[in-house]
Amino acid sequence: MSGNNRYSHTLKVAAVEKFLAGKVKADVLAEFGITSRAVPNKWVAAYRADGVLGLVDKPRGRKPRDKDPSSQSLEERIYHLEMENAVLKKFHALMDEHKPSPASASSKLNSMSISTGLTTIASS
Repeated sequence: MSGNNRYSHTLKVAAVEKFLAGKVKADVLAEFGITSRAVPNKWVAAYRADGVLGLVDKPRGRKPRDKDPSSQSLEERIYHLEMENAVLKKFHALMDEHKPSPASASSKLNSMSISTGLTTIASS
């Protein structure tokens, strides 16, 4: 075995107990097929700190992020909805700011028809 080996919990416990019972480290490594000389040191430290539970494999990598909205707390859900509401209000305010009013649109239309000399049905 070589590389990043994963050893079972029972193998770790057995190896640590044999090492702590006084067996030579090289013999323990050979007996259990452990390729790294540093790994048993970590196992012994974990065993001394937390007992047998210290040798349980811990999950690797990042915890999966839960995208399900029902798992959010009510406070988180309210916060996100309030933020969304604020953004939408700002968006609508900006749209209203740039949208011409109906009265100004008709006056612009009338001024265009007068300046071009065209007569329209509405102005006659």
